[in-house]
Amino acid sequence: QFTIDYRDRDFLNSIFTARLFYTSFDRNFTNTFGLSEEIAESDLDSIGGTLLFDSQLSDNFNLLWGMDIYSESYENDDTDPNIEDTIANLTDPNVVALSPSLARFDENTDRRPDGEQRVIGLFAQSDWDVNEKVKLTGGLRLDFFRQEAFPTELFQACRVPSFGAGEPLVGPDCGSFVMAGPTVAFAPQFEPFSGQEPQVVDFEGNERDDVQLIPNLGVNWAISPQFAVYGTYSRGVQQPSFFDLYGGPQSFGTTIGNPDLKPQESDSFDIGLRYRGDRVSVDMAYFRQYYDGQFLNVGEQEFGSSLIRFIENLNTSVVQGIETEVAWDMSQDWSLFGNFTWTNGFVTSDVPNLDIRDGDRIDQIVPFQIVFGVLYENDRGTFGRLQLRSVSDLSDVTDSTDSLNTDSFAVVDFDFGIPVQNTIFTVGVNNLFNSLYREPFSGFNAPGRTVTAGVTMNY
Repeated sequence: QFTIDYRDRDFLNSIFTARLFYTSFDRNFTNTFGLSEEIAESDLDSIGGTLLFDSQLSDNFNLLWGMDIYSESYENDDTDPNIEDTIANLTDPNVVALSPSLARFDENTDRRPDGEQRVIGLFAQSDWDVNEKVKLTGGLRLDFFRQEAFPTELFQACRVPSFGAGEPLVGPDCGSFVMAGPTVAFAPQFEPFSGQEPQVVDFEGNERDDVQLIPNLGVNWAISPQFAVYGTYSRGVQQPSFFDLYGGPQSFGTTIGNPDLKPQESDSFDIGLRYRGDRVSVDMAYFRQYYDGQFLNVGEQEFGSSLIRFIENLNTSVVQGIETEVAWDMSQDWSLFGNFTWTNGFVTSDVPNLDIRDGDRIDQIVPFQIVFGVLYENDRGTFGRLQLRSVSDLSDVTDSTDSLNTDSFAVVDFDFGIPVQNTIFTVGVNNLFNSLYREPFSGFNAPGRTVTAGVTMNY
């Protein structure tokens, strides 16, 4: 990742900042269990920039405004399904009997398209000190979004609906096969494939365009020198990723794409109390988010819920919770910080095709999360941070929308930075103790111990 910043403190009566960045992310891993890729590679390259103006229009009114733009390109090389070798390890005839047709793939043909996406955003954010006690904030963002999957030759993408033993599994142009018995060891029994066998098809490409207006509002009232109450409203929009739309491998199994996904939209409200003392600060807030089209990660139980998954939109749903942040300045250079979050969610309208009913709990939400750490930072710019993050177990959630469970985990991260004249050298170690864990519903085991290094040079 490379970033270049330029700052002019008096341009158009504003502090002007221009930023240009480039990021390249390559993933290459082996997965040889189940109906999934043996070798899968994907490359994601991003380039973009931001133009930001910080304008003090009066003594009590400030305006941040500007634009940002970025472009991402996605390439994959998952051409070697090697299903025959993968299934060969499951030799027990009582476990699986798979049609040989599924092993006749051309190893040079992709199963997912390449593509790119671009976003151009215009934004403005204001702060208005109405008086000594009241501050109002407000902002507006206009996003122009375009996503394109390129035409190519692909293996057919068969849609996998929920089904049980003896029920047909039917996908577009994929024929059908029938569950012959109950699931054993995450592998169903198949009768010989009937109908049209999987084949290479011409993918004509897919384009998605969207324009979104995203507002936010806030108010802060200082009821005393130490205490303030605040409330905010914000709208959120999350576009589905290439992984969501066209699928991809997991650490354990595969995710099937859903090109019919809608954007996830939300309206969020929160109200909180803030305390600022000489050495201690506390923030406590209740938040409530109303979703339209919230993404839900659905597991195929007949294949094992972790083995084959796909993303669906809920109709409407609500997520709510309480978040508390605490910081204590032990000395001029040392401080402790912590965060505790409780969250739950429930659907507010039926989703018949997923057998989800109004009032069902959404279990793909972490109920409890705790962050605790220590920070060192001196006036010369040297800093260091050690942080522990603990996430609760999801396996005991009942009466819920899904049964994809995630074990609890705790992970420790460490980073530090040292300035040398006009240069800052930084080093970070994520997952310091090399723990084996998976973020809830990510589809991938988290990386082991990961070391990053960075250099920031100021001129």
